[in-house]
Amino acid sequence: MTLNLKLALLGLVTMSAAITLPACQSNKRCADEQCAEACKETRIELSEVPPAVMATIQREAPGGKIVEVEKCEMKGKTCYCAEVETGGKTWELCIDADGTLTQKKMEN
Repeated sequence: MTLNLKLALLGLVTMSAAITLPACQSNKRCADEQCAEACKETRIELSEVPPAVMATIQREAPGGKIVEVEKCEMKGKTCYCAEVETGGKTWELCIDADGTLTQKKMEN
């Protein structure tokens, strides 16, 4: 394989990695109606939260009170949105199933 072909393939891989699905968002949080309709959410119990997701919640909001966790499925991708109260503030954390934090924002 020539150097030019390798560089071209590397460019394609890099470009495809940059094209990702938006972070899952709930109907009340998503301004885009198509996104809201495409995202299927389910409120889940803490016992159902995958260990990698729970570890991220605890790392991002240590000692916080987990108010709720929703599992979101959109276009074959699963992520979790947690509402956590810590330090007098409420945070929304969106986390991929593998524990990668995709969004963190203050609710209040």
